[in-house]
Amino acid sequence: MCGISGIAYAASMSPPDEHVVLAMRDSLKHRGPDDAWQWTAPGVALGSRRLAILDLSSRGRMPMSTPDGRYWTTYNGEVYNFRELRAGLTARGHSFLSNTDTEVILRLFADLGPAMLDRLNGMFALAIWDAGERSLFLARDRLGVKPLYYAARDGRLFFASEQKALFAAGVPARFDASTWEELLCFRYVGGERTVYEGIHRLLPGHYLIWKDGTTTIRRWWSLAGRVRELRDKEGPGDPVRWFRETFDSSVDLRRISDVPVGVLLSGGLDSSSVAASLALQAGRGVASFTVRFRERAFDEGPLARQVARRFGLEYHEITVGPDNLLERLRRASFLNDEPLAHGNDLHILAISEYAKPRVTVLLSGEGGDETLGGYVRYRPLSSTRLLALARRILPWIHSRVRLRGRLGKLARFLELESVDRFVMYNSCDVLPNDLRRLGMESGNEPQYRRSILEEAAQLYPFEPLRQAMYCDQHTFLCSVLDRNDRMTMGASIECRVPFLDVRLVEGLAALSSPALLSGGPGKALLLSQGRQLPRSPDQGIDDGGGLARCLYPSIAKRALRGIRMHLTFRDKLSVLLSILVWSGLATIGRRYLGNDAWIVALGLALVIVLMTQFELYRRLQDALRQHHAEPTPNYRQVEALFSLFASLPIDQPLPPMRASAISPDFANTLVSLIRELRPQIVLELGSGVSTIITAYCLKQSGQGRLMSLEQDEGYARLSRADLARRGLEDRATVLHAPLRPLTLDGRTWSWYDPTPIEPLHGIDLVVVDGPLQEQQPERLLRYPALPVLLGKLSPRAAILLDDCNREDERRVVETWLKEFPGFEAERLPGEKGTVVLRRPG
Repeated sequence: MCGISGIAYAASMSPPDEHVVLAMRDSLKHRGPDDAWQWTAPGVALGSRRLAILDLSSRGRMPMSTPDGRYWTTYNGEVYNFRELRAGLTARGHSFLSNTDTEVILRLFADLGPAMLDRLNGMFALAIWDAGERSLFLARDRLGVKPLYYAARDGRLFFASEQKALFAAGVPARFDASTWEELLCFRYVGGERTVYEGIHRLLPGHYLIWKDGTTTIRRWWSLAGRVRELRDKEGPGDPVRWFRETFDSSVDLRRISDVPVGVLLSGGLDSSSVAASLALQAGRGVASFTVRFRERAFDEGPLARQVARRFGLEYHEITVGPDNLLERLRRASFLNDEPLAHGNDLHILAISEYAKPRVTVLLSGEGGDETLGGYVRYRPLSSTRLLALARRILPWIHSRVRLRGRLGKLARFLELESVDRFVMYNSCDVLPNDLRRLGMESGNEPQYRRSILEEAAQLYPFEPLRQAMYCDQHTFLCSVLDRNDRMTMGASIECRVPFLDVRLVEGLAALSSPALLSGGPGKALLLSQGRQLPRSPDQGIDDGGGLARCLYPSIAKRALRGIRMHLTFRDKLSVLLSILVWSGLATIGRRYLGNDAWIVALGLALVIVLMTQFELYRRLQDALRQHHAEPTPNYRQVEALFSLFASLPIDQPLPPMRASAISPDFANTLVSLIRELRPQIVLELGSGVSTIITAYCLKQSGQGRLMSLEQDEGYARLSRADLARRGLEDRATVLHAPLRPLTLDGRTWSWYDPTPIEPLHGIDLVVVDGPLQEQQPERLLRYPALPVLLGKLSPRAAILLDDCNREDERRVVETWLKEFPGFEAERLPGEKGTVVLRRPG
């Protein structure tokens, strides 16, 4: 499991700057904290952040190549049948260097090309560069469990696991206003489009080939096509037995791992079935993780505990309430990149973070409702006759006595013009008619959703319930899977979904409705498995809205107030907009939409306030373009600053940069050097912004400490306070070291008091940004750094010197090289001039 990123471009174009490639890669660190690497060649740059699951050694490092170097891949996901595929490749003469599924996929592609996708059973998003053809191949799994985004810009193709990596490369984060209606009704933009102009999803079951600036996209898997093929064959004689055996096989395949595996256990039928199957096959002691709520009406903790006790699971739970939800909301919004579409995003994130110290892989029950017909909203579609009768009666009653709850929602649905529209909008809480009541003119239907509905109608004529399930499998389920991916990977957890094994998805879709539904929705096949699971009265159906109703009223005002405060210093206009939108939705929602939709309106208010940040992104991109048009170095520094914020967890504004402080491009060089060296001890001469940047980087890597010498006592106090405010004091220490006379080879210098560094040995990195030239008239002021520290350096140490465009610093470097011939100097591009000294080799 990984975060992947990359850029493809024509050979005639200049390659992307290295810091852009690294910024893309490292913006996805949460997806892969175990390893990071990148590979560049003419026409391509690939990046990978690895979460090690199979073969934890460095042999699993990506990007990975075939032995001849023709094919290179960066890959995210798991192919569960990779051992079977590997055996077939071995029989054909292939040998393998690792025990990863990555290598198997790469060799299979070298043999079969895109046709190899049909052989994969798993979840994946992958990129393969063919150096012979100079082409890039992108592909995504059948149901879209793993995400993949791309953007074509200025003759280049950018791709990544998450949109934030595209932003880090300079792709504009500009909100697409034409998606508003779909976003408000469905809470998610279906299909290839996203909420950002010019940024696309690669659709599930599709692949893309880029060559010489031309992009070709093909659908390699069609559920409708597979159902028709299976209908031509003899189906399972005993659907109940077939489902049980296939489901258990699916769970068993998803146990493949070299790290601990656990299960997300809600107490509901889907997750309980996964947990039971996992426990029966893996034995007692599998870790289960449950989110509980203080509100008894929404708490399934007692059921989850019964399941854990019955099947010998190691039970873990956390209780989530309104406290700290605002901070989780901000974190989840950052991870998701788009507005949050579901009421339980924050809780999946919380339980994943809780589970991470114990496991790296979790199984979950997503997909059961969409494939087995579990949603209660499917029920009205099970009888077209009753639906026609209700259409004549309920809207009339609703217009005179405002119905509440499910009857009120059904009445609103029946106001739609046709059964087709009832099917299309089945997953919505807000309908086009509601938008009209709010004064919004409803535009055209979302074209992708309409095309899927047409596929569904051809596959299941006169069966609106099956049509709704098919539509959900291509739209609503995608939003569920995106949520699951972002919230679990945000905690560096891989989440696997047994209900979406290709054998189950295709086989269930091909069953007749009587065999699948036993006369009505409610997961009859799952209930007939005989596992004796503890059940609540509503188990087997899913309301889908209870969690949001539980939480939104208690946190909405607090969250909105906090977010407005968070944005005040950045954009007062956005604050005003958020207040007006929230107040308007609240008033109109109470008056027109009824209780359930009022809760949704509160959620949408949260969404809208968060989306004001899109405007801030847009303004930053406008600033970048303006600076790029000017013949000044400003553009490069703004770009470098944007890259810096994308690659580090900087949660507060930085002190002013440039002038006497370091420039953003120097800060990026410092970050790259730290990531390359992974230093245990860093010594800095002169504190300031570089102190903060270094501390952030060390904290991000989880190792190393910084000692900073500062000649000015007042400035040392300020630096220490800044570190404490950011929670970085465990990684950095600022010491007051006033300038003292220092004699070297008969010459006296003013240099830092060396007393604090006398115990130091094995220094891996020295950052020389002091003493300040302005305060001391001596020439070669920074010269003493190397002779004083030489005996304290580790063999692999590097010395990073800023301000090398100045005559004095240039002479310092020349003198060092002359007097210490064991060092070599590399001059790096930078606004003020940057030099790195190292020992060769």
